[in-house]
Amino acid sequence: MKLNWRKNGLVIDMEGICNFETLMEVHDKILGDTRFDSIIYQVWNYKNSELIAFDHKDVHVFCYLGKFASIWTKKQTVAFLVNESPFHFESLRIIKKVLEPVGWTIQLFYEKEPLIKWIFSETGETVIL
Repeated sequence: MKLNWRKNGLVIDMEGICNFETLMEVHDKILGDTRFDSIIYQVWNYKNSELIAFDHKDVHVFCYLGKFASIWTKKQTVAFLVNESPFHFESLRIIKKVLEPVGWTIQLFYEKEPLIKWIFSETGETVIL
């Protein structure tokens, strides 16, 4: 996992096998960093990773931690770059249901180019992946 802090955002590159504990470790590092309070976008890149031992209960826990973070970061644009999978699609539905009501805009992408264009249209920021 690599955290790539940008001036106004964060790109998280997940690599290899990724389980719930891995995501919790990443989440702790992000929320523990003072830069999180000032970013306007996040890109979670799962293209080079595989989610294992992860279920929808885990997605809910992850979402509610994000909802807690929204106390300090009211508006976020969050993109997920993933391999095509029914699990990712269903996870996104859960994530959107929990986090969009608090002011976060969330979208799932299978390719880099549409993601880059979407982040720019939402934030005016150019993302390099």
